[in-house]
Amino acid sequence: MSKPMDGWSGDGWSVAYGQFIVKWRWMVILLSVLAAVGLGTGGRNLAFTSDYRVFFSDQNPQLQAYDRLQNVYSRTDNILFVLKPAEARFSHPNGWPWCKK
Repeated sequence: MSKPMDGWSGDGWSVAYGQFIVKWRWMVILLSVLAAVGLGTGGRNLAFTSDYRVFFSDQNPQLQAYDRLQNVYSRTDNILFVLKPAEARFSHPNGWPWCKK
């Protein structure tokens, strides 16, 4: 059988950890709640953005070239789908049978 590494004698560490948690349970609970509240209050400052410009400086030549390209053509990132039935009756319940599939 191999020799344990530097003070790690099987379950000794986990038993000591469990005894520490039981001995100092109120302190562990208090610190856990304080950590959760602290992390939760900082979480409101987190946000997702789809603006890729936050990663580049205004002097970035690729970003400047992309801005010039967008000024010539467009800045839209949207796609529009227009659906028109063969018949002109939109409000009829059976007017959109392919939509129900």
